[in-house]
Amino acid sequence: MNPTQFRLTRDTTATAHFTGAPRGYVLAVMVGEGGSVAVNPEPREDGTYVLGTVVTLVAEAEKGYDFSVWRSLPKGATVTAGPAAVTTTRGTETSTASFTVDGPVAVAAAFRVESTSYNLHTMGAVSAPGSYAFLSDVNDLTSTIDWPDRYTPVGLLLHVADATGASRAAFYGTIEAGDRIDWTWGDQCLVRFKVAELRPDPTGHRLRTLLVVESLAHDYRGCGDELTDPDELQPVQFRWRQPPWLVGPDGVREVFGEPVPGPGRYWISDNLIVTIPDGMTVRVGGAYTGGWCTGLTDVESGSSIWFDEAGEEAGRELIEQASSGSDDASLRDVGALFREIRASLEWRGENRTASRGRGCRSPEPPE
Repeated sequence: MNPTQFRLTRDTTATAHFTGAPRGYVLAVMVGEGGSVAVNPEPREDGTYVLGTVVTLVAEAEKGYDFSVWRSLPKGATVTAGPAAVTTTRGTETSTASFTVDGPVAVAAAFRVESTSYNLHTMGAVSAPGSYAFLSDVNDLTSTIDWPDRYTPVGLLLHVADATGASRAAFYGTIEAGDRIDWTWGDQCLVRFKVAELRPDPTGHRLRTLLVVESLAHDYRGCGDELTDPDELQPVQFRWRQPPWLVGPDGVREVFGEPVPGPGRYWISDNLIVTIPDGMTVRVGGAYTGGWCTGLTDVESGSSIWFDEAGEEAGRELIEQASSGSDDASLRDVGALFREIRASLEWRGENRTASRGRGCRSPEPPE
């Protein structure tokens, strides 16, 4: 009975026994690169949920990504696509999963790079689903060109349906000036554009959309002359609203012509991977000074650190930042951030010993 009473006549040990459900269960949510997950309701102060609580998870993709898949959802979970599903090029931007907590749960949400297939390189009418054309003169729909000039804005004329015939008209309506587009052909033929201007759909041709784009960067390895044949099927894709990096087959980000932010792991050369710390954005460059040097420049301060082909530090230049007049101890310490980068370096070449013989000198800073 509770409470209970008894008379003490000798040394005694009293033990209380409790029955019933445990205090609660933990829900762990692991989120892959490219999005975030909102949890409703939030757990109690001790981080647990009461048995029988109905939990709803909403996965939302960032620009340049689609939601891909839920993993390890409890049996009986309900999954629905979010309202943004009709605006994407592939899959859904949001996804909602609901389930009842009846034990510990560890759920994972994965995202994927957003892309659309264009299997026809049509230099002209852009009349077939999946066809497109680059225009040397955005006001002249017949002024088609094979290769856009790197430094001159050009027109990009697109059929609003992809190569499967599915309409992307709703998605094109969400494109904004400043969005990135990667045009890819095969594995190593890639041009990155930025949308400079959105033009009205050509008069009398509701199946086409017209953008003004300008080149940001390119990789012409693997490109060939076959693209000049307007009727030949091509393994071409447009990848829309890309982040300022590429994602390699190993999942490590690849630097491609633009400053990249931390936190994140990046390939900075054929053999070198580094982790950029949170709160830092760097521009990657190279120079030959007695050997090939790869340099990382902190965008905010202009400070640089250089590595040789074997991943050894070849030098650094720290540029003092203007004082903010504050005694805030959280002000950036670029030297400490560079030390984190150096400590994170991974070398993936075949013979590091041989590479050590090809040292370099940190390039002289510009006057």
